[in-house]
Amino acid sequence: MLIDSFKPSALAEGAVAGLAGQYVANTLDRAVGRLPGELGHLQDSAVSFGAAGAFIGGLEGGGIGFAAGLVSEGTRYGTDELLKKLGASDEVRLNLDAITSGAAAGAILGSAAGPLGAAVGAAVGGVVSETAHVVDEYGSRIAHFFENIF
Repeated sequence: MLIDSFKPSALAEGAVAGLAGQYVANTLDRAVGRLPGELGHLQDSAVSFGAAGAFIGGLEGGGIGFAAGLVSEGTRYGTDELLKKLGASDEVRLNLDAITSGAAAGAILGSAAGPLGAAVGAAVGGVVSETAHVVDEYGSRIAHFFENIF
């Protein structure tokens, strides 16, 4: 199962399921409403991960995805609050939030493939989440850099 997750078809399936999960979460937000503050982030994360998991793995996948969403957002919030108390800058907080939430979600999702899957999932989740944060935060600077080169 772990090796199967590295196949391009599995990666594409995961990407499509992730988009579908976010669509479901956004639709629910518009139809029912979003909880206030951090609870709204928790709701969005749990629903989007749960829906994505259900698209891929049915009821069991939905349950694992829901748990991953809760843990991911809970980890992000806890990390952010701790770093605020320690006086960390916004840049440091955002980077560590991305790494820890991605690693937490990856570990939960990877646990379906056993202990090795959880370890690989945590590593991959942390890297992918941090990469997404860096691209989001510095995308225009990165694009400008490559425009100057070419």
